[in-house]
Amino acid sequence: MKDAESGLPIVGVTMSRDDSSVTFLRADGRQARFPLQASPFRETSTVASLHWAPTDASFTGAALLAITVTGDAVVFELPSGDDDEQLAGRPVVYLDQNQWSTLSKAGDTSSRIPVEDR
Repeated sequence: MKDAESGLPIVGVTMSRDDSSVTFLRADGRQARFPLQASPFRETSTVASLHWAPTDASFTGAALLAITVTGDAVVFELPSGDDDEQLAGRPVVYLDQNQWSTLSKAGDTSSRIPVEDR
């Protein structure tokens, strides 16, 4: 993605819940910050900010970094759309709804999950 005025590539976009803004970062280090018209962060969301990089050295394509309100960081590798092999030899894991529920409860110390499921 390129800035229309300068022709310089956009190397990052950050959406922040705290100040309800979106910031664009150019390759020369200059930034442009704009207010979000409507916040994509719901009241119940634990996401504090989202950071998008069109290319990331650790992946073959773009990356999305989500920072939670408690400071946890979750990195998502985004598909490039032009790669023949999106999986690149990585396994695919499919979970049924009951398995997602167990996985979700495992992070809650007050939930009662059998030891073998943990």
